[in-house]
Amino acid sequence: MRMEPMRSSADDVAKIMAGMISDPVVLSRIVPHWESLFRTDEANIIGGWCVEHHDKYKQPPREEIIDYLRRWSANRDQQQVEPLERLLASARKQLRRNLTSDYVLDLAGREFNRVRLRRLSKGITSDLELDDLERALERVGDLSRVELGKEALSEPLDEESLWEAAFNKDHHQRNLIQYKRGLDDFFSGMLTRGSLISFMAPDKSGKSYWLLDMAWRALEQQHRVAYFECGDLSREDVIVRLGERATKIPSVKQNDFDDENELIGKLKIPTKVRKNNSDRKLEIEYTDRRYEPLMWGQAFDAFKKGCRGQLKLSVHSNDTLSVERINSILKIWENDFVPDAIFVDYADILAPPSGIRDPLDQQDKTWKQLRRLSQDWHCLVVTASQVNATAYRGGLLRKKHFSGRKTKLAHVNGMIGINVLDDENDKDRGVTRLNWIVRRKGRFNENKTCDCVGNFAVGCPSIRSVF
Repeated sequence: MRMEPMRSSADDVAKIMAGMISDPVVLSRIVPHWESLFRTDEANIIGGWCVEHHDKYKQPPREEIIDYLRRWSANRDQQQVEPLERLLASARKQLRRNLTSDYVLDLAGREFNRVRLRRLSKGITSDLELDDLERALERVGDLSRVELGKEALSEPLDEESLWEAAFNKDHHQRNLIQYKRGLDDFFSGMLTRGSLISFMAPDKSGKSYWLLDMAWRALEQQHRVAYFECGDLSREDVIVRLGERATKIPSVKQNDFDDENELIGKLKIPTKVRKNNSDRKLEIEYTDRRYEPLMWGQAFDAFKKGCRGQLKLSVHSNDTLSVERINSILKIWENDFVPDAIFVDYADILAPPSGIRDPLDQQDKTWKQLRRLSQDWHCLVVTASQVNATAYRGGLLRKKHFSGRKTKLAHVNGMIGINVLDDENDKDRGVTRLNWIVRRKGRFNENKTCDCVGNFAVGCPSIRSVF
């Protein structure tokens, strides 16, 4: 899978500069490599101030960068000062986007290596024009690659920031998407940046509803969300479900509440749920709620009010969207939009990777690519997968119920079973039971379920949950 970066831009420089000004991880990783590595003089001047501040105080300058600019500007005319002011304003604007350290370091590594290669090319051309072959060869031998991202060579004994970042529980263990008690305990430490999480379920068990519900919660919590619909739903279907989720009102009448009024429907909303200690049976209390079917203006207003993050929705026909294409789309958006979470509905109907004929090898490669997507974009990736035929015989989903190639279980950070049990009358009661089939962090028991009660008519599979 080729994931080549696009050419650098002024936005990239502003993002890197924002990291150097405010992020101790970014600045401490750049300092050992610093040698005026930006393309422009103004970027190298501001970068130099950040490095100088770190050398003195072992932290980024943050707001004190304004003092550096003020002192530097004292004896210079406005024409010299304006380019630095513009760059600093762009960098301060990027600070509001809360870009991750790893993402900014990847950008910095690309930018700095481009600059070094351009300088090398210019120097070699000059040497060859002077017929100084030995000097040209020396330049090639002296070049080393600037490595700053996660693949960079680390010196654990010399870089305290590595230890601080590794033990930063808020960054590495705190769920990107927060839930209330029950589901919050179930997802604990798994919905993190750099993770690939998948739901696994039979047909029509609510996979798309769970993905959309999670995406909506991410938006409510001010995260940037990229949602890729691969052919299971149309664009209109996704929009309607988002509207229903935002309002918790169905777009169609579900059942009669008042026979004399064709517009009035009734919803059964769970208000309390608990597991009986003796037999683990669910005890659920509901309330009935009247409603009139949702209209588009009402849905749009509610979505606009509740959606505090940013959403990019990309809808494709079945078997036309590949992971390579997803990555290309993200690259197009990159200057203005870097996702915190990517949702793919769903992995099994993605187009196969190019150059691979065997269906099982195609599937294995697709899941590897999804995992890399989470790593390269330093974000949470969530998708879903089908089960095999034996899963339809009943009982909780297990590892043996995977479809296709087993290695998909190895590529994910977590695989979650969506269970709707016939013998417990789960469908009529609005019950879904989630269990961990694979989980890399912490202990888990396939038999232990998080029992969720919701209403799919309002796009909300979990209104109450208990674990």
